Amino acid sequence: MKLAGAYWRGDSHNEMLQRIYGTAWNTPDELKNYLWRIEEAKKRDHRKIGQELDLFSVVDEVGAGLILWHPKGGKIRKIVENFWSEEHEANGYDFVYTPHIGKSQLWETSGHLGFYKENM
Repeated sequence: MKLAGAYWRGDSHNEMLQRIYGTAWNTPDELKNYLWRIEEAKKRDHRKIGQELDLFSVVDEVGAGLILWHPKGGKIRKIVENFWSEEHEANGYDFVYTPHIGKSQLWETSGHLGFYKENM
């Protein structure tokens, strides 16, 4: 299906290894169906559609995975959030809110700081 390079244990000082991605199916029809589903999923990739429709962008200077909503995307997000909120309230749910930031000790305890420090 595809190839990729990977360093042994994620260390660039180690030897580069070849990663091979493949798939196996019992019948040619099952393989054909799988490959069709993969192509259909690519057509619906939110990263591709978001750019094509000018809904949002991701900027490295802001942070990996942090979405900057453009006006049309902001409108869609607001509609979805309002629907979600109304449905939860109609079904007896209560809302709680927690901070988006915390002390570094919290992230050390959870193990996230070591992995995501560069992007936090």
